[in-house]
Amino acid sequence: MATPNRKMYLPLVSEPVDCDELVDAAELKGSRRPSRQGTALVADDPEEEQALRWLLEQASDTEVFRALGKLSVARPGILEQVTKLAQTAAEMTKRTPDGTHSEPLAKTKVQDAGAPPARPLKAESPFKEKEQANTSVFKPLPLERPIIQFSSFIYLADESEKLVTLEVVRLGDHTKRSVVQWRTKDGSAVAGGTYKAASGVLDFPPGLGSADITIELLEKRAWAPVLDFQVELFSDGMVNAALAQYGSKARIKVNDEDLFPSNESCTGLLAGDGRSLRQRVVDLDETHLLIDFFWLCWGIPKTRAATIKTLLLSVCRNLYILLKLYLSVYLVDCILNTRFDPDGLILLKDRSGSLMLYTAATIVPFGCLHMLDYASVGWGLKGSARRLIQTALLRRYLNYGLDSKQSLRRADLQTAIMKDADIIFLDGYANLLHMIEQVMMLTVLLGYQFSAPLLFGKPVSLRPVLPVVIFPVLQYMFQFCRKTATRGALGEDFAKTSNVVSAVEYTTANFRIISDYNMRSASVDRFESCAQAYAHSHKQMNQVLLNNQYFCRWLSVGLVALWTCMGGSEVLEGKLTLGMFLVDLHIFATIGSVLGSIYLGVIKLETITPSLERVVLMLNLPTDLSHRYAMQKHCRETTACLRECVIKKHPSDIRMDLLPIMMEDVAVNHAVQNSKGRHVRRVEVGSKGKLTVEQGKLVTLIGPRGGGKSTLLRILGGAVLPGKDNIKGFFIPSHLRVLNVESTAAFISGTLMDNLIFGVAKGDPDGSLQRVKTICTMLDMPEEILAMIDSEDELNWHEVVSQSQAQLLSLARALIANPDVLILHRPMFLFDEHTADIVVGLLKDFVRQRGVVQEAETFYRRRPRTCIMTSSMLQGLQASDQVFCVTGGGIRELTKEEAMNPRSICFKSAPVFL
Repeated sequence: MATPNRKMYLPLVSEPVDCDELVDAAELKGSRRPSRQGTALVADDPEEEQALRWLLEQASDTEVFRALGKLSVARPGILEQVTKLAQTAAEMTKRTPDGTHSEPLAKTKVQDAGAPPARPLKAESPFKEKEQANTSVFKPLPLERPIIQFSSFIYLADESEKLVTLEVVRLGDHTKRSVVQWRTKDGSAVAGGTYKAASGVLDFPPGLGSADITIELLEKRAWAPVLDFQVELFSDGMVNAALAQYGSKARIKVNDEDLFPSNESCTGLLAGDGRSLRQRVVDLDETHLLIDFFWLCWGIPKTRAATIKTLLLSVCRNLYILLKLYLSVYLVDCILNTRFDPDGLILLKDRSGSLMLYTAATIVPFGCLHMLDYASVGWGLKGSARRLIQTALLRRYLNYGLDSKQSLRRADLQTAIMKDADIIFLDGYANLLHMIEQVMMLTVLLGYQFSAPLLFGKPVSLRPVLPVVIFPVLQYMFQFCRKTATRGALGEDFAKTSNVVSAVEYTTANFRIISDYNMRSASVDRFESCAQAYAHSHKQMNQVLLNNQYFCRWLSVGLVALWTCMGGSEVLEGKLTLGMFLVDLHIFATIGSVLGSIYLGVIKLETITPSLERVVLMLNLPTDLSHRYAMQKHCRETTACLRECVIKKHPSDIRMDLLPIMMEDVAVNHAVQNSKGRHVRRVEVGSKGKLTVEQGKLVTLIGPRGGGKSTLLRILGGAVLPGKDNIKGFFIPSHLRVLNVESTAAFISGTLMDNLIFGVAKGDPDGSLQRVKTICTMLDMPEEILAMIDSEDELNWHEVVSQSQAQLLSLARALIANPDVLILHRPMFLFDEHTADIVVGLLKDFVRQRGVVQEAETFYRRRPRTCIMTSSMLQGLQASDQVFCVTGGGIRELTKEEAMNPRSICFKSAPVFL
């Protein structure tokens, strides 16, 4: 990989700068850390005392590690000797009565006089010794085994791109060769459909710090949902390397910019004529939409295979019908007609044998059809395309931009997934196949009408053709007249159905406030009103559809009555045999039924239009993937530039600890829309100034209410995206895992253990039961809550635990997830002083120990942990390494003295502390 241009434009400053200058600035700032209070030094030599004071009070973690790394290179084995010396000193300390160090073994004595007392725990942590070892015994990572990982956890790719490139970085010693293998792995995207499966070996020669993996994307002209697949590094055959705990897998999300169901039928959606997207969808050509939707279903391999099998089965059914028609005439006019000469019978020349042959010819094909029909259930015709639409709706919703989510009610999404997806496939595609089968049957009946007279020696008549010509004309005229009434009834029924779902959702989601304000009756009245309106609209819809169906039945009954009179007269005159008359009577009834079935199929195609339009709208609402793609690309490029600078300046530094989190003059703007897609107002939030956060720091944002603190945190956490014009004013190193935790605790449907390990990958040791219980114990959770972790009960946890307990569980889940950057919104606003002290202490442990309840030997393999929070309590300020004031006027970094001064600018607009 070519080294990026180090004179790169960094939008966080007004002019292009040298990356080295930025790294130097970060190092300089890292050295200005608060003094460790309460540390006493004992040293015989003033120079030794000065060096110890620098290490213990002034140096950043990165500087300490770099100094020790150089020491281990210059004097091999020295650190191991120091470690043994410290262990020996600890053992002798335990043996001395007064608890003092032995002077010959240790000249330096460190005491934490100012340290707060240990937090009370209900149970001893099984990881306690390991946690203490993190801060007392230094075990350096062997530099001969560099860490290899992807430069980002998620890569966004556009379908139009032929190739997607993933960067793999090597952090650590570059003087030796490293080798690691990689391979692709299917996700929702399948190899051969979305991408081309690949695997290979990455070879890092001496001096190379990064290498690229290139995956070929397969071009698809048709619409496809947002799909993803994985590329993973694995340890088989690995040479001189160690895989990062969290960076050995990367997920590639492929964004499809094609419109649903096709670009051709939805060209009108791109028109910038001021109409809302909802209105543009309604104005699309319905017929074109239906045809393109059917082609989309046909393009799904499993659906196409099932369609071919279904059509072949329809041919078999119609051939069986044709066989029964011939056999019926043969039975009445030949076998059962005593005046018919037995020598004219087929195969067997006696009537009894011919009856047995007739029976066998009827039963055997029917049994075969039964077996084929049974097998057709497993062909997946009704499941594959419907599941694709349902999954696509959910995937699209999860990637909606803020404007799209505001314009859509959750009830509409639920109804679309559960009802509309079912309707557009069963009454659309599956119904089309049924109509094709009916057309085949009509062809068979007409073929019989022309072939049977010739076969049985009777004159050919054109009368059976008349219903086939007249019926469609009458049906089209009726359908045209009923079109407005039918669509109106269907649209009203869907609207009332969504209202019922919304009423139920309103009641369940707001039960607490409904109960507190004694509004149960009002909620029931609201639901009953919606249910009554739904019942009325559903009744009207059924009446409309029933009248549509009876029109076909009237035509069929009229046709049979007419043929009874005409055909009966011919039988009486001897022009037509009784068998031919009875079969023709059955055929005319069947023709009427078939034409009626085809007409009802057309009616169903007409009725699915509202459902199809809603699905088209939801699958074409804008997503934020292109916005995220641009932001991710910017962060990756900036990270690559800064990483090369760090590696060149400090080759022995194995982590990217010097890359800061930065934000400057970031603004957010979005339109507020109602559920009908109409713009209500535009919201614009901007934060002037610059925020620079070092990795491995506990940072607090303070400021007046409404000053923009929460918006700033949501931008950092990825919940809200900065404006497209401000992307280059935002930077988080692309290899960092960021977790945004809102102030209101949320629970998923599941057990308490499911909730606590929600952010942990399956099989990850971070999700072990022992670690989960230890973190909950460290947060001083009650015994009854700890006991529930082992329970398999799936409860409504908001109703089971108190608000403060819910907040503790939310914090526990965040710490269990173990992100690199933890964003917390008011984490202590529900707690008393004692609990707040426990939470602040654990957050400090999270930052200083690079995660809580982690293995001591992996301390220097782990990346620094950063916590950025808003706090309304003094404990948060006192524990912070950096403090920023966020007001309507912008962002400003404060010292602790400034932050805690009531005359500070942060207190002028509104009080900060509650």
